Amino acid sequence: ASSTSNINIVAATSLAPTIPLIIASPNSVAFSRQVQLTANASDTDGSLTVQYFANGTSIGSSNNAGSRYQLNWTPTASGTFNIYGLATDNQVNGLSNTAISPTIQVTVRRNNPIQDDTAFLLQVYADIANNSNVNPLLLADLADRIAAGTTTRTQILTGLLGETGFLAPVNLLASYHVLMGQWPTPANYTNLLATARGSLANAIGQILSSNEYFLKYGIVPTTALLNNPLSLIPADTFINRLWAAAGLGSPSSLQNLQFRSNNTASLTLGRGYNVGGVGINTALAEFITLTNSTNTALFNQARAAALYYQIDRPPTPPNVPANDITDAIAVRVAGLVKLADDAARADAVLKDILYTYRYVTFLKHPQSLVVSPRSGAIFTVEALGAPPLIYQWLFNGTPIANANGPILSLTNVDTTRVGTYTVVVTTTAGSATSDPATLTLSSTPTRVANISTRGVTAGGNQALIAGFVVANAPGAPPNQTRQMLIRVIGPSLNGPPLNLNVAGALNNPVLEVYNSAGVAILTNDNWGNQSTNAAASAIQVTAIQQATTRVGTFALAPNSQDAVVFATLPAGNYTVQAYGANPGASGVVLIEVYDATVAATTATSPRASNVATRGEVGTGANVLIAGFVINGTASRRMLLRGVGPTLTRFGLGQNAVLADPQLTLKDAAGVTLRTNDDWSTGVDAAIIAAASVSGGAFALANGSKDAAMIIMLPPGAYTVQLSGVGNTTGIGIVEVYDVDP
Repeated sequence: ASSTSNINIVAATSLAPTIPLIIASPNSVAFSRQVQLTANASDTDGSLTVQYFANGTSIGSSNNAGSRYQLNWTPTASGTFNIYGLATDNQVNGLSNTAISPTIQVTVRRNNPIQDDTAFLLQVYADIANNSNVNPLLLADLADRIAAGTTTRTQILTGLLGETGFLAPVNLLASYHVLMGQWPTPANYTNLLATARGSLANAIGQILSSNEYFLKYGIVPTTALLNNPLSLIPADTFINRLWAAAGLGSPSSLQNLQFRSNNTASLTLGRGYNVGGVGINTALAEFITLTNSTNTALFNQARAAALYYQIDRPPTPPNVPANDITDAIAVRVAGLVKLADDAARADAVLKDILYTYRYVTFLKHPQSLVVSPRSGAIFTVEALGAPPLIYQWLFNGTPIANANGPILSLTNVDTTRVGTYTVVVTTTAGSATSDPATLTLSSTPTRVANISTRGVTAGGNQALIAGFVVANAPGAPPNQTRQMLIRVIGPSLNGPPLNLNVAGALNNPVLEVYNSAGVAILTNDNWGNQSTNAAASAIQVTAIQQATTRVGTFALAPNSQDAVVFATLPAGNYTVQAYGANPGASGVVLIEVYDATVAATTATSPRASNVATRGEVGTGANVLIAGFVINGTASRRMLLRGVGPTLTRFGLGQNAVLADPQLTLKDAAGVTLRTNDDWSTGVDAAIIAAASVSGGAFALANGSKDAAMIIMLPPGAYTVQLSGVGNTTGIGIVEVYDVDP
């Protein structure tokens, strides 16, 4: 007998597909415009389906290898989308393999014509040309040309005024102005235009049968009334009024007859209302479009009005009489008519604030923040739109109670506040939601480490005085100290490494440090001479040099006449006075206070929390300047104040103080971050007042001309300048407070 052999047959395992690349065209697209997604995908032993995902949500799939698995996707929201593809091969033995592509980003821009050129093009084509289906290639070309500067929005809008879609609003407004002697209310215009796009005659019928027409004339014209010489509106009366309203003077007998019975329309003559089937509405429509076809004055007004209504959309304010609204429109249209040409009128309507008011435009979105536990957080938004703007802040998509302003201020932040913040801004034109901002916590200690002030010092009330605070953290052990490096720089302002070429630098400054009781605890004149004891002086000079290196500031020449002290200070309030060694000397100095502590900074370490400097505020290079540095990884709430008028409460005369201070905050690159003049007029006035209390600052009177701001600042170097509005001068105080624990 023959032997039996068993053969095991094992199905081959399907090879996994590959999808090394997906492409989005374009990768930055206007809202509601199409994005074409394709994939470079393959499978060596079967067929594929590629499914696309946007921010983790499926947006469709394709199994067409010939089109490179093309999917046309139209986003329904703006923002940044992370796109990836999932390639799945056909099943073998009930199993399939998958592969995931690298992620790419697609940016969908906001549907805001103020900020986006493609959105602008879609808007003006719809408003002027009555075209909502513009060729995408044309849109892309025009948007590219605007971006490149080879054409302008004004030029595009001007060109569209020749489109047939613009005739309906022009003819309607010419008709309304002739029949009513004024322009329509915005609501009437919208209703009438919807009819006029289908039939001007029907729109004219609406005008004639409207309450406004009856109130103006007391009777509605009909064929029967016009043909009755004894009626309240016989033809002669109506025709004379019509010609006068169109600016044509008095009609001739022939023109009178033609409006009644002309039976052949031409480019310059409409048919009469008595012709069979024509009627008064059609006769009036042809009177406007044909008989007045060469009436330049009438149509210049109508074109200007149509441009204004279509682009600027004049509003209907509540509780304002209709006549006041139409009178305001008449003034604006008359101004447009006086301009040189269509291009000038197009430019004017695009610059009109009413055009901006058609949309909610974010000028500044809330910014993500990293803060320390128990600190505060301030989110701000700047938006433009038709007033009043209504704000609603949301946390992780849920409305925050009583958070209804452009600033969201949080205090004592903990893990329950960590998440995403947005704000919805609503106007009469609609609503828009800001970009999201995240709030996260950092346990790395963040401190205001270095503070400085530059100004002019002299004797008496004009001495430059800088105050600073060494503050204990809440719950910190008592009796902690910080090593503080305090310098008054005069002659070195013009020497290496600064070489600032400061006019009038004080050649020989003296430094004195006072405690909160007003007792002088430290003094120095010429930093290289710290003591009458040579050995002790050398030790102290070496400590100053080491501290200078630790804080990363510039070194002083050994023989310079700048003043420096290095001291270990407990928590408390201190002031530094700078004046000239020679009686009566004055000049520019820089007062610097550095935390140069060798020991590591912890959350409970004392900190330099603020600087306040009083001095004479001049002009140009002699304004008062405070500088500060935030170290660490978290943003801090910084209260900045420029005080002048309120100083009269502390014994200074009205004529001595800076009457109208203004503050300018700049970053290390010299970029202006914010300015303020008159603190209580800003939307953050209540937050400033509360921060002044928590920071231990004296109160500013509501309505005072003092300047102040509160701002979240990330780690970095900053300066705040105090000057007088209109180059005024006087004694002022510039203050920098770190109001976070």
